[in-house]
Amino acid sequence: MEDDLLRYLRAKYDGHVSYERIASGPGIKNIYDFLRETGKADEPEWLKTQISEASDPPAVISRLALEGKAAICDQALSLFVSVYGAHAETAL
Repeated sequence: MEDDLLRYLRAKYDGHVSYERIASGPGIKNIYDFLRETGKADEPEWLKTQISEASDPPAVISRLALEGKAAICDQALSLFVSVYGAHAETAL
């Protein structure tokens, strides 16, 4: 999954992908978009509306993941934590 995410982000950002594109607040939205756009997770219509109207989509994604309200949000946050943890481990 992480390899697929990297390929997706390389295509989106013309080949340059830093950890900040993933392991930051905006990274949660990048991961969410990856899951949605590649068909790895379904985005319910109600969620699509919430995300598009949100002033801070990563906060909405995180909150809904923690509340267990949307599988795509849970997947996005889980992948975010996995990448963040891997990066932290290499920094030690």
